Amino acid sequence: MIKSNELLNVRVEKYITGLIKKGNLKEGDRLLPIGELSRMFKSSPMPIRQATANLVKSGVLEKVRGKGTFVRRSPFKTTTKITDKIGVLYWPRDINFYQSTFYGDIMAGIKLQAEME
Repeated sequence: MIKSNELLNVRVEKYITGLIKKGNLKEGDRLLPIGELSRMFKSSPMPIRQATANLVKSGVLEKVRGKGTFVRRSPFKTTTKITDKIGVLYWPRDINFYQSTFYGDIMAGIKLQAEME
């Protein structure tokens, strides 16, 4: 949610990431030029540059000199479901599976992944 008392560059970052989350911007799509975003937010270009620089640094956007700023990847999962994954666990016969701390770590990781999705 965008709050009115937030710094403008933070609001712009949230706006851009919101477009990506909603699917309005996809991987490879070109972002509006800085000037157009400045007019849209009724601001100077500096906060827009700061926002895009932060998103470039985090790997969400990619700047191509002379071409523009593009969506590099979506950090927001949209289609993967836990049912799409198959796991195979190999366990040597000479190690007690249930008494191993490794087993507990595996099960905790599987539980965490399932809860995230």
